Amino acid sequence: MMSIIIIKIIVSLYALLMILASVKELNSKSRWGNILNLISGFTILLSNFMNLGLFKTVAIIGLIIFELTAILNGLQNNSFHIKHHLTRFLITLIFIVLIIFI
Repeated sequence: MMSIIIIKIIVSLYALLMILASVKELNSKSRWGNILNLISGFTILLSNFMNLGLFKTVAIIGLIIFELTAILNGLQNNSFHIKHHLTRFLITLIFIVLIIFI
């Protein structure tokens, strides 16, 4: 039970960071990617109040959307940094594995 709460808090903090980054970048070229990140972030936050099965599904889909839109934003803004995206990918992968096994 405690591990579920800890994982939800960590994923929610990550979602909040993505929301803040997306709000900051709303005026960039990739506006739709940032809007999609905002929607995904708020959906992940709301998934904390759903049952565990729905939380897992929504959180995993939201994390994948975060990763895909980050890559898209980097390519559209000509600021794609491979080390940054590999780090994000590893963090996302760890979150997904933790979510699957709770």
